[in-house]
Amino acid sequence: DLEALYVFLNKPVSAEMVHYLVATTASIISYDYPSPPQSPQHSATPSKRRPSLYSFIHRLIQHSHVQSTTLMTCLIYLHRLKQVIPPNSVGMSTTHHRIFLGAMLLAAKYTNDSSPTNKHWTTYTDGLLSLREVNALEIEMIQYIGWGNLRFENSDLIHSLSYFLEPIKRKL
Repeated sequence: DLEALYVFLNKPVSAEMVHYLVATTASIISYDYPSPPQSPQHSATPSKRRPSLYSFIHRLIQHSHVQSTTLMTCLIYLHRLKQVIPPNSVGMSTTHHRIFLGAMLLAAKYTNDSSPTNKHWTTYTDGLLSLREVNALEIEMIQYIGWGNLRFENSDLIHSLSYFLEPIKRKL
C-alpha cells in the first residue's frame, strides 16, 4: 500500500483526479435547484455566472499550483466533512464551490510551508467569493472538521485514495 501511495503522490494532477474531487465534493451535500422565475428578471449589472464545479476546481489548481499531495489532503478533509454534515442538509448554488475551496485552503496551509493567502484564494475564485467569505469559510471548515482532525496518517491517505491506488498496486 505504501509503495503505491508513493507512486501516486509523485504523479502530476490529472483530469481524473479533478473529476474524483468534483464527485466527492458534490456527494457531501445536496443542492436545492431554484424554481425557474415566472417572468424575466432584468438587472442593471449582469451577475457573475457560477462556473461548473469542475471548472472552478481546475482554475483553483492552475492558479494555486498545488501538487497532488495537497489535493489528496483536501480529499481527506472532504471525507471528514461528509461524516459531520447532516445527511438531510441542502445547500445553495455555490455550496459545493465553497466546500471545496474551504477544504483546499486548509489542505494547502496544513501541508505547505508557504501557501497562498486568503486574498490570493479570493482572486483565484474569479469574483465568485469575497475575501470576507473566504475568511469565514476557513473558520467554518476548522469548526466542522475540528482543529485536531487536520492531522492525518498514511492510513488515512491509503483509505481516501483507494480508488487511485488499486490500479497502481496491480502494476507493482
